[in-house]
Amino acid sequence: PRPPSTRGEFLRQLTRVLPRLPPGEPPANSNVGAMLLGVALEKIYGEPFESILAREIEKPLRMERGAAPADRLLARGYTAANDPLPPFAAKTQYASLGLRYSAEDLLTFASWQVVERDASVKLAHRPTWWTPDGRRGVAFFWIVGDSPHGRRLQHSGSTFGFASFCDLYPEAKLAVVILSNKAADGAQMRVAARRRRDLG
Repeated sequence: PRPPSTRGEFLRQLTRVLPRLPPGEPPANSNVGAMLLGVALEKIYGEPFESILAREIEKPLRMERGAAPADRLLARGYTAANDPLPPFAAKTQYASLGLRYSAEDLLTFASWQVVERDASVKLAHRPTWWTPDGRRGVAFFWIVGDSPHGRRLQHSGSTFGFASFCDLYPEAKLAVVILSNKAADGAQMRVAARRRRDLG
């Protein structure tokens, strides 16, 4: 189905969704949850999500705008069969999967996350759910666990011919960002596996 083109349409669609499981059973990534958080932020601040993002994150970190980069700066995404895909630009999904950044900007963001100086970053890295064996947790969009390099936080995503993977190791002061412009089936897992081989 096509993504909703307006906030009103998104909220109307949401009223027709019936939960299949109790909250958090099992925990899973939710693009709709991120979109709803974006709506909540817009209501709290009384301004568009992209304006909040620019003021709170992009400008302080000197990152380029991820909401509406110039077309000439965008890489082309491809399917598994090497068919090119059109740019993805659904404004209603900026809070979930619609932002576009360069590798340099994402490394700047990841470095800010690794340092953990800001209270907001520390809060976002605090797990609110753990697996029964206590080995993996879920924080604010981050999967948290341990590694030989200390605590590990990771997040991945894919859409319209792209796949991405971000790995943080705060104790080792190490951040890894991997981007691919071919989102074949399993691309997220393959970039994660490549990261594990390279890092050891």
